[in-house]
Amino acid sequence: KAFSNKKVVVLSIVLPIVTIILVLFLSFLVFQTGNAPINKTIDDSYVLLPSYTSINTLSQIAIPEIIVRDKVNPLNGTLITTDQFKEYSQYRPIIVVTDNQKDARPLSGLSDADLVYEFPVEGGISRILGVYWSTYPKTFGPIRSFRTYFGDVSQEFDGLIYHYGQAELLPTELASKPELSVVNSSTYFDTYDVKRVSCGGYRDEERIKNNVATEHTLYSDSNRMRACAPVERYKSPTNITPLKYKLDAEYKDRSNNSSLKVNFGNSDNSFTYTFNRDENVYIKEGFVDRNNSESIKLKNIIIEEVPVTELF
Repeated sequence: KAFSNKKVVVLSIVLPIVTIILVLFLSFLVFQTGNAPINKTIDDSYVLLPSYTSINTLSQIAIPEIIVRDKVNPLNGTLITTDQFKEYSQYRPIIVVTDNQKDARPLSGLSDADLVYEFPVEGGISRILGVYWSTYPKTFGPIRSFRTYFGDVSQEFDGLIYHYGQAELLPTELASKPELSVVNSSTYFDTYDVKRVSCGGYRDEERIKNNVATEHTLYSDSNRMRACAPVERYKSPTNITPLKYKLDAEYKDRSNNSSLKVNFGNSDNSFTYTFNRDENVYIKEGFVDRNNSESIKLKNIIIEEVPVTELF
């Protein structure tokens, strides 16, 4: 009887404990397998694609974008998309009168220009017109004064001249020599209704600290310029007649590396362009863009020789 009582006590204590442990163990296994049967192996070696995880599947499928460039940038011959062409064509090209004296270098923005003009001005120096239409640099300059023949170029594109200052003559000079009106900016602006802007500029503190003369320190960018000008001044449909461009020549058909020198009157304005056969571009020697330290590279160079008359 004593043995039987011990057996009952043992069973009444041990069996509940064993039962609890077994239940906990089974619960743990079920939890770990996500309520799957305990004796079934879960295969997680595959992953469902996002397109099968919801009803709205099309937007989740990554489809390679096909970009069709079927329009020609009329200023530089590169191929652009129809949407880009429509966007760019809402605005006039910005034509920035850029300083080109030795103390003004390195210039800012020219590596982003669609087209670059270089003109002789007085004293054997030259000025540069950077034409921006498809790309606008973070900064352009130094910005300098206008000459009437710069306006002739801007009229070709219905462009917007960005300048600070201009060549002006005294009324007494014009009275004695009416022919000088061709170089008087005020007369030119009124006669030809030149679209122009002379606001939104700022002085570059870094250049001022380096004791650069004030006339070589004025800069701006397209956002500043547009913020200070009436919308109709820069936003206007453009229809630029392009030059006739051709595809790049195959490497075997390209010229060997060669150079071309252009002299505007003194050693500081004498420039060499070296043709790089590998890149199929001309590199303007000694010239880099201050914005990004890139060399100035050009696909095509046109040199136009014109008669020059001294009016003074």
